[in-house]
Amino acid sequence: MRTIHRHQHAGRLRTFSKDEKDDVFAACRLLEGEVARHPDDEMLLKAATQAYFTHGLYTNALHVIDIKLARTPDDVTWLFGKGCVSIQIGAYEDPSSP
Repeated sequence: MRTIHRHQHAGRLRTFSKDEKDDVFAACRLLEGEVARHPDDEMLLKAATQAYFTHGLYTNALHVIDIKLARTPDDVTWLFGKGCVSIQIGAYEDPSSP
């Protein structure tokens, strides 16, 4: 999951410095651990997804979205989120498939 490198974000190419990478990596590890311990916590899943998306970590956001959709595959809000993330990573095939 830890896809931390260059991402197109808000119309500019963003590159993380070494310190930022370490901070982002630590934050990702923390979020991943909490999501693994509390996969049914809707607020946690939303916060993790939003944090990943905001920082251009789209594959990380997609992983959390897929965890939620595995439990509730017809949740329109999460399907919409998967569509948004899929567009960001260029996955233009069927975004509703797990």
